[in-house]
Amino acid sequence: MNLEQWFSARPSQEDMREMFLRMDEQMKNIHSKGCYVSSFEPRNIMLNGLTPSFNVGKMDKYNYQQMMNNDVFRFAFMNVAAYSNCLNYLRPSFLKEHFDEFIPFLPVQDRIYYKSVIMENNFSYLSDYQAALVSQGENNQNFTGSNNGKAHGSYTKSTSVGKMYAEEILDTKAYINITVLSVLIITTVLITMLVVMSTAIK
Repeated sequence: MNLEQWFSARPSQEDMREMFLRMDEQMKNIHSKGCYVSSFEPRNIMLNGLTPSFNVGKMDKYNYQQMMNNDVFRFAFMNVAAYSNCLNYLRPSFLKEHFDEFIPFLPVQDRIYYKSVIMENNFSYLSDYQAALVSQGENNQNFTGSNNGKAHGSYTKSTSVGKMYAEEILDTKAYINITVLSVLIITTVLITMLVVMSTAIK
């Protein structure tokens, strides 16, 4: 069976997520051996049970980082296309221009990851992102920092997942602060108007 046939059985979002995590681990292993994935076409990805198998090529030693990053991007692109059920016609340029429209199709816990890879060129492995989520849940820690646009094998406190969380937290705080300030301004204006009207009546 190939991945295209597996998709045709309409697996659940959770089953797809688990498959993508297995595929990501396999891709990471391929990279560790100095190879890259030659095709992310679902019909070219074979499944032995639920174990994926990629066609691979040997990396150019002078361009290996770019080749790893390309793999991470192409893999993330395939995942988003699969989640949104448009594998046959979605194009990277269209996804970049309309990414927000695809967010509802993605697993909630992975939306930050896909946005980071597709829109911000933070090329990190999905399985490392998942490990960081688990670690954050266990340790109740915040992460900060960036991976400088390089695919790598593990997350620490100074990785892109931390940057993603930090930015989301800052955005949330900013929104809350703006909302509170707006309420205070409106309340002050209303009180002032009431005082003026009360004085006018007298």
